[in-house]
Order: sequence, then structure tokens, then C-alpha cells
Amino acid sequence: TLPDLYAEAVTALADVIVDVASVGSSERRAVEIERDDEEALLVAWLTEVIYLYETEGFLARGAEDVECWEGHVRGAFVG
Repeated sequence: TLPDLYAEAVTALADVIVDVASVGSSERRAVEIERDDEEALLVAWLTEVIYLYETEGFLARGAEDVECWEGHVRGAFVG
């Protein structure tokens, strides 16, 4: 499903940044993104993962409660 795709994309990106098995945390960050097209929406979603890691040191190892609808994605990044 589309929500599964968004959640798995976060996990895959995090695994490229670090070995996610070596990072432990229970922090959650609510995220909601809106864009005009689906490709830009996915790019913005993953850009938020990178932004949070680079600016706050928060590494999203995955995403939960992901909801997608026309031009929107909402969920929680789990660190």
C-alpha cells in the first residue's frame, strides 16, 4: 500500500545513513507534508528525515501511523 511504501522508504533511508540496528530510541515526531504531486510528496517526506537528522540529531528509523491522501502524507517518525 502507499502508506507502507512511505514507512519503508524512511527505514531504507535511515539504513543508508547509519546501521539502524545500532541506534536505539523511543522518540516519535509527528510529520505532515503537502505537495502538488506524488513524486514531490515522497521527496519532501524523505527530505524531512534528513533535515531532522542534520539539524536535531534525530534519526527516524521508521514511520508509524502513516496516512496518505491526495497530495498529503501524515505519520510519525520513530527514532
